[in-house]
Amino acid sequence: MRIPRVIDTLELIFEGRPDPGCFREAFKKHDLKAEIHFLRGESPGTKFVTWTGDRLFTVIQRSNRTKILARPCRFKSLQKFIQVLTDFFGESIGSARIRRIDFAIDLTQSLEDLYWKVDFCRKQLVTGYSSRCGQPTGITAGAGTEVQKLYDRFKKTKGQDDHRRIEVCLTKKKIPAATLAELVGYDPKRIAITVFLNIRFFSISITSRDLTKARYRRQIEIKTLIDNIGYTDARRRLNRNRNFHRDYANLLKITPELIQPQDLLASSLNAFWFPELG
Repeated sequence: MRIPRVIDTLELIFEGRPDPGCFREAFKKHDLKAEIHFLRGESPGTKFVTWTGDRLFTVIQRSNRTKILARPCRFKSLQKFIQVLTDFFGESIGSARIRRIDFAIDLTQSLEDLYWKVDFCRKQLVTGYSSRCGQPTGITAGAGTEVQKLYDRFKKTKGQDDHRRIEVCLTKKKIPAATLAELVGYDPKRIAITVFLNIRFFSISITSRDLTKARYRRQIEIKTLIDNIGYTDARRRLNRNRNFHRDYANLLKITPELIQPQDLLASSLNAFWFPELG
């Protein structure tokens, strides 16, 4: 069974150093192995630890501070994830500060179809990516504390994962909870609404009514742009003179879809938080 992508990456800052005894017992209990490296050019005692088995955690130790890069999506539930963290780091892991958190949903539609469906609302900075042969591979919207992405997992994993992904990477003030304990106590639906508030699904198509030559040329222009860079960036480029709604919007039929990204994320988060209810 495929575990739904919910929290893809979680970066924590843990004040203090893990107890070596807890580590040894936890590795035995969960049948895990570790790769330990000392980082060059860093201060003495800095260690880089990768826990094998789908790289569940990466731990970087510096003096009395520990950075943990975790993959909650590799676990069947939030409770299981917290239990494993607690076995390794003790009960005080709940006070670990969240430095970065990535939420994601996986979709089965093709990237080409999603270019005509996904709108990153209120994002001015939009970058499209293509393969060497010119095929679109994804979109990044926003920068800094909130980055939204749409990309093709099939291309990224070289055919091992046939899904497209919408991902939101949050840091600093955009993070919904300050500590791990606060995150556990949050309502999953509230998180989903907040995180995916400005990502919307629309049913977008070209109108088929009679057109003048000028309107037909504009219709071909917007269709070509959406095919290659997606609806969000196409709208932004065609609105540089604030004329998108006057000259282009009436060439498209745009209808909000019944199920939105925040609904999909809320469903997955709820199953991750409360698997016993599923």
